[in-house]
Amino acid sequence: MTDSERIVCGENWKPVVGYEGVYSVSDHGNVRRDRRAHHNLRPGTNSYGYKTVSLCVNGKMRSFLVHRLVALAFLGHAENGIQCNHKNGVVDDNRLENLEWVTSSENCLHSYRVLGNKVHEGNVSRDVVREMQTMRESGKRHFEIAESLGVSATSVQWHLGKMEVPLISDETVNRIRAMLNAGKTLMEIKRETGVSKGTVYNIRHNLYRYRLIQSPTELVRE
Repeated sequence: MTDSERIVCGENWKPVVGYEGVYSVSDHGNVRRDRRAHHNLRPGTNSYGYKTVSLCVNGKMRSFLVHRLVALAFLGHAENGIQCNHKNGVVDDNRLENLEWVTSSENCLHSYRVLGNKVHEGNVSRDVVREMQTMRESGKRHFEIAESLGVSATSVQWHLGKMEVPLISDETVNRIRAMLNAGKTLMEIKRETGVSKGTVYNIRHNLYRYRLIQSPTELVRE
């Protein structure tokens, strides 16, 4: 055990990432200021029920979600877009054993399959949409995809319908991507290429896949 890792009264403490030497967080979900080791910070609760704490260094105060502080200290760094999931669904239970890093898609599936929650239609992520497409391409029907992902069949039909795009050349796709990288708006790209804003949006967010057909410059959605 290093100097920065301490076990006190059954709690394993590690420095808060980014606040080393100033604040520590425990595997029980408690946070404290190091110079006041016997006093845990009193957490607040945000509108979603998650526990938060405010940390202050050099007069600058920031608010953090407690469960993310625990996960960062004990589970390590997470890539962008990775979420911290509460395994038992209790969002203020910030014990290390109740936390895990997951993708947005895995979080939605866990909520549906393990906790029995219905996925809200407005919360369908791009990861879930891509999974819808993969399942559809494997021969699954809309109601089977809906049952597996915890969304309605109408939602599956709507999201997959958004990915229906006309046949366009790879030169056009590459041109659109270059224009997006240059900061052009969807409307500007539509005017210059004649491609609908919906198709441009799908190209920007990679919401469809293509495969080569007869001509190497022609692409069709898989």
